[in-house]
Amino acid sequence: LTSTHAPRVPTRPSVFDLPSQPRRCSHTPRRPPPSTHSVAQQATATTPAGSFIVTSYVPTRPSSDLPIASPALTMPAARNPDPHDEPDLYQTLGISSVASSTEIRRAYRTLITKQHPDKGGDAAKFAVIQRAYDVLSETESRNRYDQTGVVEKSVEDELLDSFGGGAFRDRGAEDVASKKTLEEALTVTQQQHNESHSAGFEAWQRSRGTGMNKTIGVEDIIETYGVVKGSYDEITLPKIRAFRVDRMSDDAAGGNKSSDGKSSSGAKFSLSSEPIPSTLEWGQVLLHIRASPVNPADLAPGTGAEAGSSLVDGIERKGSFTLGDVNIANTPKPTNLPAAGADFVAVVLKTGAGVKTLAEGDWVMPRHPSLGAWRSLFCAKEKDLRKIAPELMQIENCAMLREFCVAYRLLEDAGDLLRPGDAVIVDGASGAIGGVVVQLCALLKMRAVAVVRPVDLIRDTNANAEAYGAMGETEKEKVLANAMNDSTLRTTVTSLFAKTHDRLKRYGAAEVLLDEGNLRTALERRRFFARPKLALDCIGGAAAARVAHALQDSGRLVVFGCMSGRAVTLPWTTLVARGLTAKGFSLRKWMDAASDAKIEKMFQVVAKLVNANKLAIDHCEYELSSEFQEAMEHSREGRREVKIVLRVDEVGDTYE
Repeated sequence: LTSTHAPRVPTRPSVFDLPSQPRRCSHTPRRPPPSTHSVAQQATATTPAGSFIVTSYVPTRPSSDLPIASPALTMPAARNPDPHDEPDLYQTLGISSVASSTEIRRAYRTLITKQHPDKGGDAAKFAVIQRAYDVLSETESRNRYDQTGVVEKSVEDELLDSFGGGAFRDRGAEDVASKKTLEEALTVTQQQHNESHSAGFEAWQRSRGTGMNKTIGVEDIIETYGVVKGSYDEITLPKIRAFRVDRMSDDAAGGNKSSDGKSSSGAKFSLSSEPIPSTLEWGQVLLHIRASPVNPADLAPGTGAEAGSSLVDGIERKGSFTLGDVNIANTPKPTNLPAAGADFVAVVLKTGAGVKTLAEGDWVMPRHPSLGAWRSLFCAKEKDLRKIAPELMQIENCAMLREFCVAYRLLEDAGDLLRPGDAVIVDGASGAIGGVVVQLCALLKMRAVAVVRPVDLIRDTNANAEAYGAMGETEKEKVLANAMNDSTLRTTVTSLFAKTHDRLKRYGAAEVLLDEGNLRTALERRRFFARPKLALDCIGGAAAARVAHALQDSGRLVVFGCMSGRAVTLPWTTLVARGLTAKGFSLRKWMDAASDAKIEKMFQVVAKLVNANKLAIDHCEYELSSEFQEAMEHSREGRREVKIVLRVDEVGDTYE
């Protein structure tokens, strides 16, 4: 059976035929308001649902019998606000529309000197002048403005305006105006406390915690006790055996063999098929998984980006496992285990009774990683899914949406700390999230220091990496041509690191370092004196301490993963004497607390950058049912430079 949503021509007939989505109009005409120059006409419309009155207003000429207001009492008509009604940029700078670039620059310098907030000028006027100069000083943007009269924003401009609350635009003295002394803040807080009659009650609620203040509703009762079958119309599903991948225990794997007959290491998986349920339960939908990425946490529970969010899931699947040097105690193994994998993008094929927000044809992603992603069809509860805009991006990019959003939020949440020209250091930069962080830093005019794991401890050193960066193209080609295990070339880096170095440089990295030795010293040797303000760690263990040591005083360390499976350890002098702060980040935790509007805005910003080819993740696709073994062999490579995505074209076979 081939899904109707498969990107290639189906080879077998499909069971599901989705109705075409009706074209939705995004603008509804407004009814003209009644006035002294219109006549109301009413008519009764009858439909199967009943009768109702339709009122329309027909404009007429004023009758001679009607009193006409005198000119002195006539109010001017209100002007409808126009979203494109912006101040004329030429008038803002006090120049003509045919002014030369020199005249524009001189007018800008004259005005900016008078209106600069540091010299007592108005911050709002300063921003308007700066915006006018930004548009008129560039030939392309000025030509577009002369033709349309509208300031068009590029993808990069939209990113700068939205990122960090607009912190990456010059905001003049707005920050200075918003600052308050501690005495002022305490005074305002005390006044608000005295004026609020509910302050004591609110404090009492906070002291009880969130669990005690929860209101139990109908949905909570349904979730706890379920809905009796037979009390609702059940949706019957066709008889299909769908593909799924399960994690195998070491005993069941029996020394899993690769295609060349050799014993393979790492996680063991088995591909099989099982019938989907015969009906949809209350609140369930039938999903067709379109694509699913292979993440480090899928191969080794407790590692990878956002390892903590899948930690409990790993315990439930295997009963126990080792996280670094810590063994998690055995727990009873559940009978209905989810399939392997955590992230996916899927299409809703059928909706059951009680489903409110999803419809057939909607695109969804999981809210948590325990649903199981590596399969073709399965039934899931509506509350466990998050709806995304259809055709948001290409299907393989939607499957990697979490990686894009993690990188975006890591920098967006540091908008209070970072400004253009600042430096950010990130380890694990050869991975998907690290690569996107480097690309975002380049767009935001920040300097990214990419740290990658050495392949050969003898050849891959920061001293050799510095020498490689200073080589010409001809010398670099010789290094890339040498075999990685050539032990005679100890003064040059391995060819694998050389490829990673060149790729990250193309992404916009300011420096590429190896995760060994003293990273601060390595930066100083390269005359990188303005040390990073933000360090992003997905490795854990000693790697986190190394990137933290490279920070400037009062810097910030953010841990978003644990590839090594080892705890982050920092000397107390790092936190106390140097004033560093450390925190963790999980995208799923952030999305649970954020509003739907804020999440949708993040998706749209990321999608615009990806669709404009400003952000990209190198990836390789494999079809789930026919190429899964090859995909797993690729995933076991010592160092992957591409993301593996499992594409689902074949959904299964029918049976009687």
